[in-house]
Amino acid sequence: KATAAYDPRTGNEIWRVVHGGMNSPYRPVVGHGLVFTASSDGGDGLLAVRPDGTGNVTKDHVAWKFKAGVPNRSSFLVVGDDLLLVNSGGIATCVGIADGKEKNKVRLESRGANFWASPIVAEGRMYAFDDAGNGFVLSADEKLSVIAANKLDAGGRASPAAAGHAIYHRTFTHLYRIEEAK
Repeated sequence: KATAAYDPRTGNEIWRVVHGGMNSPYRPVVGHGLVFTASSDGGDGLLAVRPDGTGNVTKDHVAWKFKAGVPNRSSFLVVGDDLLLVNSGGIATCVGIADGKEKNKVRLESRGANFWASPIVAEGRMYAFDDAGNGFVLSADEKLSVIAANKLDAGGRASPAAAGHAIYHRTFTHLYRIEEAK
């Protein structure tokens, strides 16, 4: 029901923000002098926290909150002045970092599959996979334009990784290397 920051040298808690909800499997992300965290199911949704406080910073260090379409499994992405999200229902959302306002949202056509894997960004594109094996390539900007949609043989819940010019994605049955043919 809270996110806390700890001193890596001593293990002592530096600050904590109480947001309610359930434990979240994703990691907080940092950008523009803020820490972005969320409450998973229930609670306050997505919060932007100024990390310069100590103790319980819930009342005085939350810059903004955003509730609609917040992921309950996958991590967020900081891209320029925006925060990009894909919730488990396949809604991709762009939120402005400065004010926490929704700029755009797009429904990914996945026919009831869940998006639990965290999306990644590479070369101006966001890559998101659902647990039925559908992969989506979107513009990593506020337009969230769907550039391509693909299907792998098996679904999966692992988050993809990028190395060099390739994306690696593990499904329930295979490990794929996705790269432009040369």
